Amino acid sequence: MPKPKSSRLNWLLRPLAGFICGVLAGVILLGVRRVVRGDADPFNDGGPLYLQIGSLALTLLVAALSRRPFAATLGLFFGLVTYMLVDGQAEYPAAAVLALIVNGLLPAVAGALIFVLVRRFVDANHQGEQP
Repeated sequence: MPKPKSSRLNWLLRPLAGFICGVLAGVILLGVRRVVRGDADPFNDGGPLYLQIGSLALTLLVAALSRRPFAATLGLFFGLVTYMLVDGQAEYPAAAVLALIVNGLLPAVAGALIFVLVRRFVDANHQGEQP
């Protein structure tokens, strides 16, 4: 018997919502930097640390809201790259993308893994309490 259409649609909507929220978070991360510092370049004046901490924290936040940590990770990275290439005026786009992989994507993946591990730990403890 085929699955109802609503369950198939729900299966697709949750990761898509996590991805879109991640994209918005990535754009907001660099947008806030532009407002505060006057430029969106995350690689000057202590920028990589700002980008690493921001990517990790925003991935944890979006993953908690959407329950899709890896969709949130990919969305955040896509948002960072989109902002950097469209509005960040990167002089060397390939170098900027590589720097975003190291300083944006890797911390975001770490945040997603932390979220998954914490969620599994909480689920295991919660199931252990039930008789």
